[in-house]
Amino acid sequence: MDIQALGSTVLTELAKTFENRPTALLPFFPTRDIQEKTVKIEKIYEGVGMTPVVAAGKPDVFADNRRVETIQHDPIYGRESKPIPQDIINNLRMPGTVNEKYGRKYVADEIKFLTNRNDLLFDFIRSQALLGGIDYTDPRTNERIQLDSGIPASHKVANQINWDDPDADIVDEIEQWMELIKENGMVQPTHIVMNGIRRSKLSRHKSVRALAESPRDPGKVAFDKGQITHIAGLEIVEENRIYEN
Repeated sequence: MDIQALGSTVLTELAKTFENRPTALLPFFPTRDIQEKTVKIEKIYEGVGMTPVVAAGKPDVFADNRRVETIQHDPIYGRESKPIPQDIINNLRMPGTVNEKYGRKYVADEIKFLTNRNDLLFDFIRSQALLGGIDYTDPRTNERIQLDSGIPASHKVANQINWDDPDADIVDEIEQWMELIKENGMVQPTHIVMNGIRRSKLSRHKSVRALAESPRDPGKVAFDKGQITHIAGLEIVEENRIYEN
């Protein structure tokens, strides 16, 4: 959308005021401006151990050769247009009138609409990345996005118990997932993402509520106003949006 009466710079600055609106997944996939046409990712599998110990005055030891896997990704482009009615454009060319104010508000609303759609596209991509990879073909353009998140198969977990069973030890299963992440990923999990239906079911689950009421493990399960907020010590992030083209 490029309107000569306003100028491209004005519209660009206007769009920036609507970008990066708070979403449930944005904190885990923060936006970074990379001034490159492609993104190169290097995975180092060997050669990151400790320096060898040597005796004083002895020659050094050659460092281990690294085994590096390099992957290059092209950017994902999202672009669409929206026409502005001619009468609105005419209003923009009448400075000092009430019509001008209406026309500018109309354009601002349209820019906000387009920017929100752009943000929603990238939130959809973030959701797919959490599930292990992106494989999406846009039905309007037939453009396909394929991207592996790089999660090893051994790190992809599935429910081994029926979470709808009122006696199922859901917290124990989540803690097993956490141990896997800590052992292989060397990081401490802090959050768990789920939709509102799953969160409501957990809030009513018998064994989960029993842990919350037990003084033995304070903080393992926490509630606020009847709704579960933490499970196995992880903060629950609720994501409910439905993605439509």
